[in-house]
Amino acid sequence: MTIADWAPRHVRPYVEAVIAAIQADPRVVGLTAGGSAATGTMDEFSDLDLVVVCRDEHQPELLRDAPAFAAGLGPLLACFTGEHVGEPRLLIALYGPPPVHVDLKFVADGQLDQRVEDGLILWQRDGALDAALRRAAPTWSQPDP
Repeated sequence: MTIADWAPRHVRPYVEAVIAAIQADPRVVGLTAGGSAATGTMDEFSDLDLVVVCRDEHQPELLRDAPAFAAGLGPLLACFTGEHVGEPRLLIALYGPPPVHVDLKFVADGQLDQRVEDGLILWQRDGALDAALRRAAPTWSQPDP
C-alpha cells in the first residue's frame, strides 16, 4: 500500500518526511499511522496520528529531541507535549500554511504490548513491528468508575 492509497494530499509531505528521517536513525525500529488513517476514514480535514517506535533504551533521548525532530519535518508553527491529556510521549505539532495538525507519539518497542489500536505499518526495520504487534492484542483501557 502506498501513501497515496490512504493519505489525503495535505498530510503526505509529513508522512514522507518522517519516514525519511527515521530510516536514517538506527534508534528507530518503525512507524505506524493510527486514528483515522488506521480506520480508513481520513479526509481533507483529518489530523495525522503517527507512532514512532524506538528501541527501549533510546526513548528518553528521542522524547527530549522531539521538538527539534518536528521542526525538521516542515514549516512548524507550534508544538507542545501531551501531558495535559495524560500522554507525555506525545508531541502535538501544527504546521502550515496550510494548517496541518500532526501528532507524533514516541513509543518504546517494549510498550507496544499496551496499545489501543493496531495502526498502519508505514515502515519497519527487520520486521520489528510485525513481531511486536503479535505479542499482544490492542485493548481500550476502561476507566475505574
